[in-house]
Amino acid sequence: MTPIVVAELVYVTRDVVGWTRSVIAQRLSALLDADGLTVAEAAVVRTALTVYGGRSRLDFADAYLAASALAVGPAAVASFDSDFDGVEGVRRISA
Repeated sequence: MTPIVVAELVYVTRDVVGWTRSVIAQRLSALLDADGLTVAEAAVVRTALTVYGGRSRLDFADAYLAASALAVGPAAVASFDSDFDGVEGVRRISA
C-alpha cells in the first residue's frame, strides 16, 4: 500500500463515511498492522496518521509532509500554511 492509497482512504472515510480524524487515524493505523499487508514508507505513514489524528488541523497530505520532514531531519517545511506551526518538532519556513 502506498502513501497515496492511504491518502485516498483518509479522504473516503472522512468525506463519504463521515469518520472523525481521530477515528480515521486509529482505524487506519490498525489496518497497517494487517497480516500480509506491505506499506511503503510505513513509519512515515504512521507518523502522518498520528499528526492527522492529533490536535493538528493539517489535512493528511500536509501531515504526510510534516512526517516526512521529521523522518529525514532537521524537520523544516517551506509553507505559508500556519497549521504546520502546531506540529511538534517541525519548523515552518515562510517567505
